[in-house]
Amino acid sequence: MKELSLLSLLFLVPHLFFAQERIYRQYATQRVHQRLLAENPDMADRLKQMENHIAQFGDNPGSDSIAVIFHVLQGPNSLPIKEEEIYDQLDMLNRDFGPYEARKKEYKMDAVQALADRGVDMGIYFCLADQDAQPVRYIQTETDEWSMDDAIKKAEKGGAAPHRPDRYLNIWVAELGEGISGYAQMPGGPVHTDGIVIDQSFFARGLPSYEKYYGKGVTLTHLVGNYLGLYDLWNEETPCADDKVADTPIHNSPNASPGALNYHMSTCPGSPVEMSMNFMDNTDDGALTMFTPGQKRRVKANLSAGGFRFSVADGTATRCGKDGLEEMIDRSAMMGGNDTNSPDNNTLSIFPNPAKDEVFIAIQSTDEGLGKLSVFNSQGILLLRRNEQLNKGNFQMNIDCRNWPPGVYYIKVLFQDGSSLSENLTIDR
Repeated sequence: MKELSLLSLLFLVPHLFFAQERIYRQYATQRVHQRLLAENPDMADRLKQMENHIAQFGDNPGSDSIAVIFHVLQGPNSLPIKEEEIYDQLDMLNRDFGPYEARKKEYKMDAVQALADRGVDMGIYFCLADQDAQPVRYIQTETDEWSMDDAIKKAEKGGAAPHRPDRYLNIWVAELGEGISGYAQMPGGPVHTDGIVIDQSFFARGLPSYEKYYGKGVTLTHLVGNYLGLYDLWNEETPCADDKVADTPIHNSPNASPGALNYHMSTCPGSPVEMSMNFMDNTDDGALTMFTPGQKRRVKANLSAGGFRFSVADGTATRCGKDGLEEMIDRSAMMGGNDTNSPDNNTLSIFPNPAKDEVFIAIQSTDEGLGKLSVFNSQGILLLRRNEQLNKGNFQMNIDCRNWPPGVYYIKVLFQDGSSLSENLTIDR
């Protein structure tokens, strides 16, 4: 009888058994923002000043760079966050805030394609802070999980205080509780808690079980958008509230699956088609590709002189140099295909070339130590970087390139002694 009852229950309420098949991302920025407004009465006036500055802002077609400091909180049950993952996440930020054509997708429905066509290049680059600022900080803690109360940003509570938040974007990576995937402090809040907190499972490619949905590092892209002054496309307290950007449709709630990209009409007045491919929505990572001109203008205003994020921006984009992402120092050298004093018996082979779904890379080297493999697209966006151990011989790897659009790509291997090899790869389907 008990077995029959359990079997009946399985058919009647299957969601009870399979509801944990996937995890849905939950941002807490809006809740943190409301808490900070209640705790800091003068914050509302600062937000009014910010909106006035944005309203009067003209345009900033130039590039900005932002130096980042990572605080990695390692508790009893923490995942090991390696520096390679930190570089990987920075690469993903530079992909999402870089040229739009490298990410743009085609959609079958005209109404959705019209939204996707609004995408723009943000012209913002991210790198590690200089070494003197200790850009990657590992902090041992006894705390199992952190909440959204900002205790993680206080050393006396086992966390880590932000370092020069007037100059650097501080990011805390840790195990978060309450189902929180991350939250950002929007402009205008207290300096001593300024920055972004992200759950370790959503950092970079995240847990293997999350990678199918959230494995492209877009969780941090969304939170950086919040940090730079962009509101979520939905409002938890007041559905259909405006996000203060004219060219984003009003959303009644966040989208949370690729299926929403087919055609999803908002229940808000006017029933607009929702922009579910916008980074400030909450669709799965593989579907999120764009910012709009209005969002870019808002961010650039905050990064401009008089803006609330001006002190962390470098308008000449020179901060991302040798001590940050070294690839940005000399983009032409990394992409140009000219070898740098590489011994004649070092070889780099790519096959098949042209490739379709997978490419094999073979390296023959007389060198030992760490070799750095980098892949750029034709716009100079870094798509992939791997550090591999070379042991005076042949080394092979295969790379899945099914999601790379057709075109020419540049592959470069940098050896321990400073020499390098590079080849062009064509993706043709």
